[in-house]
Amino acid sequence: MIVTRSDGMKLPYGMRLEVTTAGLSVTPYRIPADFETARATATPGEDFDTALAGKHILVGPTLPVVFANLAERWEIQDYSCVVFPFTKDPLPQIAYPHNRYAETVSTKRDTDATRRYQEHAALHLFVPFVDDPTTWALHVITHPDCPLLYSGTVTEMARPDALRQAMPTLALSGDATVPAGGYASVTAQLRDAVGAPLARNTTLYLEETGGYLTRRRLPLVNGVGTFKVGAIGLDAGETFKVKAGFRLYSGLSEINFTVV
Repeated sequence: MIVTRSDGMKLPYGMRLEVTTAGLSVTPYRIPADFETARATATPGEDFDTALAGKHILVGPTLPVVFANLAERWEIQDYSCVVFPFTKDPLPQIAYPHNRYAETVSTKRDTDATRRYQEHAALHLFVPFVDDPTTWALHVITHPDCPLLYSGTVTEMARPDALRQAMPTLALSGDATVPAGGYASVTAQLRDAVGAPLARNTTLYLEETGGYLTRRRLPLVNGVGTFKVGAIGLDAGETFKVKAGFRLYSGLSEINFTVV
């Protein structure tokens, strides 16, 4: 599994991460502030890992995650961003992981929303295709005083870039005009981050701003599918668009039409 890292964690939280083909485990730790009574129970950092020598830390319980069990949850769909929020009570803990896109389908949970909810999610699991954990990727956001403790390879990369690298893209192609009362055919092609075709099976979800879709769910076989859209009830000169995306991430791509 690809693991990437970037700076940006505001609170002095860190984690020990272990990853296998079957799952992962994460053990959170944090550096307590001088005024916290919990500081009296902090342990020497070197007892946890030599990278933390000279610090005093609080260590929380380890959270094990089995990929097969995670994939069985309804909210984990193709094109998911699973976050693992930190909590403090007073030991650091990893709250129940959830698909951020499932909570905010319309807004896709921007960073402003994260600040409003005061959610500190330092571990993000990108799930492009839920049935194949080998396509999943991890991104860790770290604090300067709390390094990521992981024995595998870590690539330095900003979170938006890591997300784009992990997730598929979508191209819609077809005739840009459709006769009034008639239909146009559209081809959907799944692609990777650099535009190369992806031969994956998945289902797209369609929506329109006008006209008529003959179907709203489009199966892609080996990354390709076609559908028809009709200019029903529209006059020449009017325009509309069709958007395609995934169940919990709509509008990944769109195509515009003019009625003639």
